[in-house]
Amino acid sequence: MKFKIGDKVKFLNDIGGGVITKIISPTMVEVATEDDFRLPMLASELVFAQSADLKESVFNQDFHVETEIEPIPDYDENIEMEKSYRLPKLSSLNAKPSGIYLAYVPHDQVWLLKDDIDFYIVNFTNFEVLYTLMLKKDNHYVNIDYGNMLPQTKMLVATIKRDDLELFLQGYLQLLFFREEDKNIYQPVCQKFNVKPVRFFKENSFMACNFMEERALLVQVAVPTIMESNLLLDKDNKIQEQALVQNNKIHQSSFIEDYQINDREAEIDLHIEALVDNHASWSRTEILEKQKSVIVKAIESAIAENYRRIIFIHGVGNFILKTELINILKQYPTLHYFDASMQKYGRGATEVLIKKHE
Repeated sequence: MKFKIGDKVKFLNDIGGGVITKIISPTMVEVATEDDFRLPMLASELVFAQSADLKESVFNQDFHVETEIEPIPDYDENIEMEKSYRLPKLSSLNAKPSGIYLAYVPHDQVWLLKDDIDFYIVNFTNFEVLYTLMLKKDNHYVNIDYGNMLPQTKMLVATIKRDDLELFLQGYLQLLFFREEDKNIYQPVCQKFNVKPVRFFKENSFMACNFMEERALLVQVAVPTIMESNLLLDKDNKIQEQALVQNNKIHQSSFIEDYQINDREAEIDLHIEALVDNHASWSRTEILEKQKSVIVKAIESAIAENYRRIIFIHGVGNFILKTELINILKQYPTLHYFDASMQKYGRGATEVLIKKHE
């Protein structure tokens, strides 16, 4: 049964109904109820209450629901969906691996640190993806967008004013991967993201890559991961707790990613105002402990993610922070460190090179 935006429907297995306001996929639509709740529903669970084609009408109930969404064409695999754009195939020195990304694209590609920013979800995989995006508001999370994405597409979620940027930096992205004729089962993803505001004040945070024509700040969220068949069910057909723990670990975000400036390179500003928003009441000891904690996390994460270089910006001051940094670096035999570029950082930064394990 094929529905169109504006069709009035009733729920097949429940009381009530509403008006179709969005075609999510060939098998799923969005229904606005009489109370103006927007519900994603399987088309197979709906029947016509009233259609533009009277021959298809089964009921004649008026739900008095106004649709605010302009009609879009019926779903077709050969056309792009609303707000969805095909990814270009580009050759770039900054080649990124396949996966799901968040992309922050400045409108002004010359002066990258001003003007509005387009916020995309990018599907750089060969899978169709169902997604739900929730953003942090005060002390809870608000669902702001959901839908499906075709392979090799990007979805424009919002155009953001610079003053509103922080509203789009923390949240969760839930994902389901699927494709026809694939016998594997893929791990569902519920991935938290937290992008540091300081990255938007550095031009080298914005890079072009092999799937983005514009320079953008990119955050990798997840990759399709096969669930091993022997971990899916135990002898009693119950999900093994060990399997869930293992798969959840796969999708934990990398600490060092928040500070990435180039391929396998990161830059971390250790000044406390760049690390913590509210620190006015902190003592010097608390500040130094926080800075040391960030250093250790960054080093451990960079080694685990096969990074090759980190720049720690510590400033000059009384050299206490630099001394603590050097003491920590000495504990890692695979690290080489020296003063960073005097021209770029003055005397306030240390460059760290990471040797690969033998």
